[in-house]
Amino acid sequence: MSNEYVWLPKEDSVYKEYKEKGWHTVLSVKTISNNIYFCYSNTQHFVSEEASNKLLVPICIINEEYKNCIITFDEDNKDGFIWKDNKCFSINREMIDKIVKSKMFFFKEDPVITVESISQLVSDAEIKVKSSMLQYYLLTFAIIFLSSISLGIYLWLL
Repeated sequence: MSNEYVWLPKEDSVYKEYKEKGWHTVLSVKTISNNIYFCYSNTQHFVSEEASNKLLVPICIINEEYKNCIITFDEDNKDGFIWKDNKCFSINREMIDKIVKSKMFFFKEDPVITVESISQLVSDAEIKVKSSMLQYYLLTFAIIFLSSISLGIYLWLL
C-alpha cells in the first residue's frame, strides 16, 4: 500500500497532474464539515474493504480537526500516512519512523497520531464514502441489461 495512494481536497487543482500520470480515483469522501476529498491510486482502480478502511483513517482523523500530522497504526507496522498542507500521502512505516527521528524541521511541530483500531475509528467517524466499486456494479448491470435485450431481439427475429 505504501506510496500508492494520495488524498486531495476537491478544490485542489493538483489532481489534474495525478490524472495525467495515470492515477485513478478509488474513493471519495464527504466529511461532517462538508469538505470533499478524493483518494487517488497509481496502481489500482478498486480497493478491498480492508484497504478501504485503512485508506479512510486519515480522513477520519482530519474529520476530528487535526491538521498536518503523521499517522501510524498499532495493527499494521508496514504503512502510515502524512498530512501536510491539506494533502495526504501513504508512506511506508520505515520512512515514517526515519522522519519522526530526523533532526530536520519539516514535521517537528506536527503531532504523531497512533491509531489503535482501524475499524473502530472508521465505524465511529461521520463521513460519507463513495467507492469506485459502484461504477463497476453499474457497468456490469448495463452490460447484462444490453446483452439480455440483444438476446431477446435475436430470439424474436428467429
